[in-house]
Amino acid sequence: MICLGKYHNSLMDILKLVEQQYQYKLIILTVFSMLIGYIFIIVMLSLIIVIYAILPIKIGMAE
Repeated sequence: MICLGKYHNSLMDILKLVEQQYQYKLIILTVFSMLIGYIFIIVMLSLIIVIYAILPIKIGMAE
């Protein structure tokens, strides 16, 4: 038990460092996935706008 008391603080320090490292990775992953989501929404909206802009032209040409 005496040995455990010696190494307890260093183990806790290591655990805190690992937790901080994963916390930064989680924040980066969250921001990255949110950016991908926003880009996906913008691309889909612009595709819908382009399709609705081209559709009347094609229908007008067909008639």
